Amino acid sequence: MSLRRMVKSERQRFNAACAEIEKERGAAASAAEEAMAMILRLQSEKSAVEIQATQFRRMVEQKQEYDLEVIESLQWTVEQVESQKNLLERQLGVLRERLRDFLNDHEIQQRLQEQEWEHEQDREREQENEQEQELEHEQVHEQDAASDVDLDLDLPVVNEDIDRDEDADSGSGFLNFSVEYNDFDAASSQNHSPSQTPLHL
Repeated sequence: MSLRRMVKSERQRFNAACAEIEKERGAAASAAEEAMAMILRLQSEKSAVEIQATQFRRMVEQKQEYDLEVIESLQWTVEQVESQKNLLERQLGVLRERLRDFLNDHEIQQRLQEQEWEHEQDREREQENEQEQELEHEQVHEQDAASDVDLDLDLPVVNEDIDRDEDADSGSGFLNFSVEYNDFDAASSQNHSPSQTPLHL
């Protein structure tokens, strides 16, 4: 009997140990699956970040190339402008030397001042013309606004006249007869004396 109890207890211990092992195996498997899922998620995020980084790098490289091209073109234009400026200064010096053969320095300065004065007058005229155009535009805008306000003010008066006409039409027959009689008298008086204005009730 003691041997059977011993075997039974050992079997129970073995079954308990197997159950614990299975639990640990399941926990380890779930942990491994979670770790694998995390690894896959991190790999996908890493690939997405790498793709964004490559796109950003390409964009930066293209922008840098474009900026370099713009800088080179601006440098070329600056060089061209400087060369043209030097050429014009040389031509101006030659023309001044030729002009000195015919005029003295005082006359040259006087003519330059006259040209500058004429140029300033042209600028002032242009500014005055611009100011006049702006004033005309503002006046037209104010007239349009005033006409809109007049139209808005005239609308209620027209409505009041219509209401008065409706009230007059809905009045007594005697009032209608008197109004017609007065209109007839006014028309006859207008035919006899054009200077007098008819009176309406």
